[in-house]
Amino acid sequence: LTLARRFAPPFTVRTKVRKATGAFAHMVVQIGGASVGLFDAGGIRAMFFGTQKVLVTPDGQHETVPCILGTWFEVTIQVQQNSVTFADNQGCDTIVKTLP
Repeated sequence: LTLARRFAPPFTVRTKVRKATGAFAHMVVQIGGASVGLFDAGGIRAMFFGTQKVLVTPDGQHETVPCILGTWFEVTIQVQQNSVTFADNQGCDTIVKTLP
């Protein structure tokens, strides 16, 4: 699924996702940036890989926390002028990163 819109901070992206069995990445949301490499610099990327929840900032810095997902899960990504927050409804730690 691709959604192309122009947003200016502050804004919030919310989505409900069904986890696919055997998928390498259960969910990837990219906001901004021209690159599509998962760990390349450029854009904000919020993703789930196996049992890991990952948030990557435009400068390529990332933070990872453990997270076990149910079949259906919801995520909320809040983008402020100087920070991004990645939260979920699965009881996993919320990740907050400063934007460069």
